[in-house]
Amino acid sequence: MAQYGWAASGYKTTFERKITAVNGNTITIDIPVMDPMEIQYGGGEVFKSNITGRIAESGVENMRLESDFEGDSDENHGWNGIQFNRAENCWVRDVVVKYFGYAAVSLSNMSRFNTVQDCAMIDPKSVTTGGRKYSFNLEGNATSNLFQRCITWGGRHDYVSGSKVPGPNVFLDCVSENTQSDIGPHHRWATGQLYDNIYGGQIQVQNRKAMGSGHGWAGAQIMFWNLQSTKSGIKVESPAAAMNWGIGCIGTAKNGTGYWESWGTHLLPRSLYLQQLEERLGAAAVQNIATADQLNNTLRALLRTRIAQIANEAKVYLPEIPGGNTAAFDITDNGGVVTAQFVSNRPLENFPNIIDNDINTKYYQNGKKALWVQYRSTVPAIVTRYTITSANDVEERDPKDWNLQGSNNGTSWTTIDTRTNEDFPTRLLTRTFEISNTTAYRYYRLNILSNGNNNNTQFAEWELWQRKLQTISFGDIPAITFGDDPVELTVSSSSALPVTLEVVSGNATVNEEGILTVNGAGEIVLRATQAGDTNYFPAAPVERIIAVEKATQTVTFEPISDRTYGDAAFTPQAASDAHLPVTIEVVSGSVSLNAEGLLSINGAGGVTLKASQAGNENYLAASAEISFNIAKAAQQINFPYISSQLRTATLTPGATASSGLPVSYFVASGPASVWGDAIRFNGEGEVVLKAVQPGNENYLAADTADRRFIVYGTESKTEKFKLVIAPNPTRGPLTVLILNKMRDKQYTFRLCDQNGRVISSCIIAGNSLVSVAHFNLFNQPNGTYYLYATNGEEQLVRIIVKQ
Repeated sequence: MAQYGWAASGYKTTFERKITAVNGNTITIDIPVMDPMEIQYGGGEVFKSNITGRIAESGVENMRLESDFEGDSDENHGWNGIQFNRAENCWVRDVVVKYFGYAAVSLSNMSRFNTVQDCAMIDPKSVTTGGRKYSFNLEGNATSNLFQRCITWGGRHDYVSGSKVPGPNVFLDCVSENTQSDIGPHHRWATGQLYDNIYGGQIQVQNRKAMGSGHGWAGAQIMFWNLQSTKSGIKVESPAAAMNWGIGCIGTAKNGTGYWESWGTHLLPRSLYLQQLEERLGAAAVQNIATADQLNNTLRALLRTRIAQIANEAKVYLPEIPGGNTAAFDITDNGGVVTAQFVSNRPLENFPNIIDNDINTKYYQNGKKALWVQYRSTVPAIVTRYTITSANDVEERDPKDWNLQGSNNGTSWTTIDTRTNEDFPTRLLTRTFEISNTTAYRYYRLNILSNGNNNNTQFAEWELWQRKLQTISFGDIPAITFGDDPVELTVSSSSALPVTLEVVSGNATVNEEGILTVNGAGEIVLRATQAGDTNYFPAAPVERIIAVEKATQTVTFEPISDRTYGDAAFTPQAASDAHLPVTIEVVSGSVSLNAEGLLSINGAGGVTLKASQAGNENYLAASAEISFNIAKAAQQINFPYISSQLRTATLTPGATASSGLPVSYFVASGPASVWGDAIRFNGEGEVVLKAVQPGNENYLAADTADRRFIVYGTESKTEKFKLVIAPNPTRGPLTVLILNKMRDKQYTFRLCDQNGRVISSCIIAGNSLVSVAHFNLFNQPNGTYYLYATNGEEQLVRIIVKQ
């Protein structure tokens, strides 16, 4: 084990025994030695014990001990609940220990023949690391001790021994819950231990090698009897020339090469210790120390229930010291405790007077030029100034040289102020001393190193003024959009001192009242500061980032009425309520926009325009559309007058549409036909010619225009129809003779003016004797007239001229 720092000189194990008989070179002792002694390994020696001063036949019982702590890892509080040093035939029973940092019961310094039973170590408070939370502990040559029916919750090494602890020692019928490390001998060759019916977490006897400070073999001659590890394994290793046993044990895993027997099943007898006790001293001895539940094997469930009960019990209430104000700036008013190096021999002038807030009382200490007074605050505090008030008489007794120290455990001190040659020129004078301390301490000590050269020291008051930390907090800041009304910000300090706000970056301003005016979208960084005062340190600046959203904007078109194809160009108007420039584009329709925004109509149909505003650093983009209709334009046909046409002529009518679109013709009636743009005649008589324009995508169809005109011939006869007309020209009378009259025909004559109005007519039957028709234009104006003659098969039209 040398590699772990072991040396033979450091491992002489001492066993304290009583010699009961001597026979030559053979001695008989009362208790076996728990380790082999062999000459080849150095042998052993016997010498008379010189142990004196043991406490005997004393006990601690029926108590509840709780340590006042400030956090789960606090170590400035109670460490050992009960400790026995050089105690024999003593006991601890029915004691509950909560929150202590190290042990409920620790047996040390040659303590022997002691019993610890029915005790609990619950929820220890300290850092969970080495040297802490050893719930029931053996150390310093403690031997022949019994721990039984003990319970723990939250410990590390709950049933444990330290370096070279000589046996026998017994842990019997104990339970541990929520263990943080292992149960068993901890380091450096503890011997002769029996762990009998222990229920808990990890349980081990092993070579710990270099762990800790070189722990090496933790134990030898260690018996694990009927143990149960509920959430871990059990490990048994044996060193050379020694033995460790694991018998009747149950756990999640069996580890190590020590002696194992009946793994996974408990054996009889249930308790090895109680069985040996009965065999050694009889059944009555067992009845003297064991309970019925122990003997009936029903104890374990009761102990587990007891653990849960104690763990869930509320912490003992510690009332505040009457009159204390934990929030006081003068911490000597917060209910703490003042102590002193020396107690005055004048009861009315003792050290409590220095914090009674009465300058007419004092602390007087006879025969001391130097002394200290100490104040333990109820809460840690950062003292940045203190006062001392001189007493009512004898200036030479005033403190002259001193220092002020701070501590958080009452043992380790830091000097935070030193004063020399200070003077109190008047009586009952209070002087203030500023210091640059920034550390919170719970203890403050005034070390008076010398006074004004008097054998006695006195002063009236001592005040310690703390400077508190403060924090700044913002209230809820609503969502802000550019254009919103100014926002009143809520910000405060824990000191209630006024907070200053400033805009670190971003387009905004904030006034002294905390009114935030936003001038643009984007990120605003606000900083809140509080400079502190005598009672408060400056607060750490707090910044808040506010994301100011861009405002929405609305684009609106001025109304656009429907238009008609051919209307004049116009300029559509649209605007943003953000007063930003708007662009207009054509979405659909036969229109076009020029660079100046003038909209030209290029065709009929639906039109959709879009007005857009792209946004900027403060406004989101926006757009709007408007639709209107461009109606087809009306058109008219201009159809010039058509004079009478000779049958052999070809007519080009000459009608035009106001739209400029081509005009087409059709013959409504009469002896004519359309050939392209020309009209040709195939007979004589009245022709009705119609001009049409059907429209297109931009123009409506034009109303049909028509012209009536006469188609006439120059011949007086045809093969079947022969006439003689005379005189022509005429002054009035007109005679028409039928030359080839046929009996089966009927002849009709009409004499019309140029407007087609019938002036005179007659009918001559073919089978009549009449062959002549008479007309008279005497009363008609001079001009051109038309004679229509038909035999029912053919029609002739002749021009008659009246002169």
